[in-house]
Amino acid sequence: MSNVKTLKEKLVQEIGKLPGDRLGEVLDFVGYLLRQEEKARTIEPKSDLDPAQDPILKFIGGISHGALAKDIDNELYGDARGNCSRVSADEPTEKRSRDNVRSPQGTL
Repeated sequence: MSNVKTLKEKLVQEIGKLPGDRLGEVLDFVGYLLRQEEKARTIEPKSDLDPAQDPILKFIGGISHGALAKDIDNELYGDARGNCSRVSADEPTEKRSRDNVRSPQGTL
């Protein structure tokens, strides 16, 4: 006996055990499953990309990707050179002063 036939027989047996007022719910659920199957069969996957249907496709390739990030640090943070003092690693810690360090809001 095939697996599908066994499952169908088992379903009939189990449905037979339900009270009559619950059979409508089973029928509704079966209908839902059948509608899902029908939907899955009728939906055609899009194989062609159409800019008329998807406006974002009009912009693909419109900008060189290198131009997007050119000088981004300078655009975002300005010219940071000169905002910090150089400190030598050989310099003793006591000589390093908080006055030589600048934060974006000003001197610390």
